[in-house]
Amino acid sequence: MSDEEVLRDRVMAYWDQRVKEDFYKSYDFEDPIYKKKMSLVQYVKRLAVDPVRLKDVTIAGIQMEDGAAWVDLKTRIQVRAPGTPGPFTVDMERKDRWGRIEGIWYHVIDEPSAQSGDRK
Repeated sequence: MSDEEVLRDRVMAYWDQRVKEDFYKSYDFEDPIYKKKMSLVQYVKRLAVDPVRLKDVTIAGIQMEDGAAWVDLKTRIQVRAPGTPGPFTVDMERKDRWGRIEGIWYHVIDEPSAQSGDRK
């Protein structure tokens, strides 16, 4: 498999867990630097109370450079807003950051550290 295919598989595995709301499994894909700051319990609690629910994610494109990647995603989300008769669905595009650390691709949340290439 090419490096892009490996990344594509990992990205989809991560987002599949997020769509299923299996946050315990999606946590494994997060950048190790981020996980030093955010415990598994904190991560699960934060995502569990979010009024936005992912319903579908597809990859629209990938740009890779020196152990970093930016993944263009098309998402369908469901939002539960207070005072509305029910949830509503929105299609959105977003850009995801991924970094390769010791040969493994990780999802990056507000941590530019994993973008700078492979770390030992």
